[in-house]
Amino acid sequence: MTDQLEAGFTDPWQEMLRQHPNIQADLLEFRGMLECEAASLAARRATDADLQRVGEAYARVEALFAEGTSPEVLEQQVKADLAFHQAIAEAAHNVMFGHLTASLFRVINDHIDRNLRHLRGQASNWLDLQGQHQAIWDGIRRRDPAAARAAVRRHIDFVHESMQARALHEERERRARTPRASVTATPG
Repeated sequence: MTDQLEAGFTDPWQEMLRQHPNIQADLLEFRGMLECEAASLAARRATDADLQRVGEAYARVEALFAEGTSPEVLEQQVKADLAFHQAIAEAAHNVMFGHLTASLFRVINDHIDRNLRHLRGQASNWLDLQGQHQAIWDGIRRRDPAAARAAVRRHIDFVHESMQARALHEERERRARTPRASVTATPG
């Protein structure tokens, strides 16, 4: 039954992304709303078992982010990142957050993979990302809903800015590879 429910949520998302490939900003806006509220609720509602799960997921993210940049490691980093955010959604103790987040993450796995690949290439951004995960975990662990929410907001804003920078860089690279017509002066 859960698989059918999840397939029912996932299929429309995948279709929407196929039909509208340029909705990344909308996707991040939605993620921000969902994840900010989930982190705030997790900070208020998490049980000791939830905190242990979120803490273990955070420790896994940190351990993998400290490793190299091979494709295998990056794939594990993406999975660990998603598992951390999913553990937070489940610690919110709202079934809708858990199901929506799980469905969304299955659909945007490639999106997160591209973002991590881009950020991994820039040491300062990579350190910022690690600090953001730390701040999210700290807010939840301290049971501070406002801090948890603010940390997720900073994280989503950072991802959005990095996506915009990546898109601009890719556009410049594309234009640099495109031959330009010679400009010739016409006699006047």
